[in-house]
Amino acid sequence: APGGQLVYSTCSLDPVQNEAVVAAALQLHNSKSGGQSVNLESMEPRLPVGLRASLRPGLHSWLVPHPGFSADKPQLLTCWRQVSADVRSAKGPQLRKEMFSDFADSAIAQSLCHCRRAVPTASLDSGGFFFASLRKSVALGAAPSLGKSCLAPRSNPFIRCAVRSVNGLHPTRGCILKFYGLCPEEGDASERG
Repeated sequence: APGGQLVYSTCSLDPVQNEAVVAAALQLHNSKSGGQSVNLESMEPRLPVGLRASLRPGLHSWLVPHPGFSADKPQLLTCWRQVSADVRSAKGPQLRKEMFSDFADSAIAQSLCHCRRAVPTASLDSGGFFFASLRKSVALGAAPSLGKSCLAPRSNPFIRCAVRSVNGLHPTRGCILKFYGLCPEEGDASERG
């Protein structure tokens, strides 16, 4: 609804999961919105002073790992044009043009500075995380909608689910490796530790 706010947050520092998602959402929505735009807004005034000092602005450019990235072949790509036709049509993990910083126009790329990243430090007792606040514009002369709120289901943070390994690894690491096609089999995972 016009005037509505969405806060996008991850517990990742990967720009493909963070800034690339925000930039693609802004670019794709604003190109099809019919006059109503979504913009990033600064959350700085609403953040506690102590937290502000620990946060870094969002990135406006980043590198994307080639699907064949490895320690022996650490190939990083800067733009979609560098992705060859055979990589675009290959089976397995796929690259998308939305993953690259050159997908969104320059105004959107520059506005990514309103996103915030927290890197693990001694002063910030936390792992890394990312957040961005997006707000839909209100048409001139219209009041923002005060419709229904949409809240996530409640959960108890003190109750942990049973931890299941994925491919013989810690669940998070196993899922990440499996997602990127790096450890598809149990034997592969045990060889990689």
